[in-house]
Amino acid sequence: MIELSRWISRALQYSPKHPLSAQLAVRTHEIVTRALREWTPLEVGVLRDKMTIGQTPARHPALVTRLAPYLHERGVRSFGSPTASAPTSSRPSSRSSPRPRPRSFLRAGCAPC
Repeated sequence: MIELSRWISRALQYSPKHPLSAQLAVRTHEIVTRALREWTPLEVGVLRDKMTIGQTPARHPALVTRLAPYLHERGVRSFGSPTASAPTSSRPSSRSSPRPRPRSFLRAGCAPC
């Protein structure tokens, strides 16, 4: 997840086709592929200021302060297995209407490997 965060930051700073972004994309793909071999299915839940990997809350600052808000702003609430769910928030909801259905990461624009 940290490598994914680094690649997104680099792609936003330059462009996804920039040589530095492309090199990091290749490395990120290799690392994510290796992780998926060990931890299948990989389930990730996303809130504005929180991320879980499986049932474990992410604590790395890049995931909590950069990746989670970035994905949350784009409507991604969970990705991985079809049953992955977003972490629960301890804050009371300020909305009176029901929340829209979360979009999965794959439907939000990321192509599967």
